[in-house]
Amino acid sequence: MAIGIIHGMMTRDILSGLVGKEQLKRFVKETEDVDFRLAHGHGAGHRVGKFQIEFEKYGGKICLDPGAEYQAVRFIREGNLAWAVHFILDGACPEHIFPFREDIFRLFLSEPHMNFSLYLFLRYKRWSDQVKNASVTQVNSLEDLKEKIVETADWVYQLPCSYLREDDVKIIDPRIGKKLAFRNWEMSDDDIGKILERTSSLIKGAYNFVSK
Repeated sequence: MAIGIIHGMMTRDILSGLVGKEQLKRFVKETEDVDFRLAHGHGAGHRVGKFQIEFEKYGGKICLDPGAEYQAVRFIREGNLAWAVHFILDGACPEHIFPFREDIFRLFLSEPHMNFSLYLFLRYKRWSDQVKNASVTQVNSLEDLKEKIVETADWVYQLPCSYLREDDVKIIDPRIGKKLAFRNWEMSDDDIGKILERTSSLIKGAYNFVSK
């Protein structure tokens, strides 16, 4: 979910039955464009606020902007639901919740943050039906949406995940095993599917709320 094309693929599946063909094309393009037009730490926080603080605690790049839960609400208020969708997706993705190591130049193919995104891209088809068929989470207000984004991130944080942390410490979840794969993260495909499904459900709820 941290690279633009994943945002577009998920947006297409989430909203395909809710919006017209041309509007969907525009939504997909706009959700993919956010990372190019609003870089991380330069106008928007792409992590839920509490997990940005957690990332910084281990030496991660400091971001002074409000977290993803605030950005989603901000862009709905500004009439840009596509950008709001991007931040809901960002706020719920594991590489923005667990403090995965981020250093593509030093770690290259073993950087866990980018490797998670690549894995998601290459294997997305196995979860696409879960995304398309996700139920709708009821959203009653923008404050309710903000709270549900945080609740979703908290729920993801409780799932089994092993990873190379930002400070180079290997975090091994005993529910998974004793070793990290070469990609420097480990999470089950079942749990990844559950994350994508729950996030999709929340986005459908946000869309229904905005469309009232």
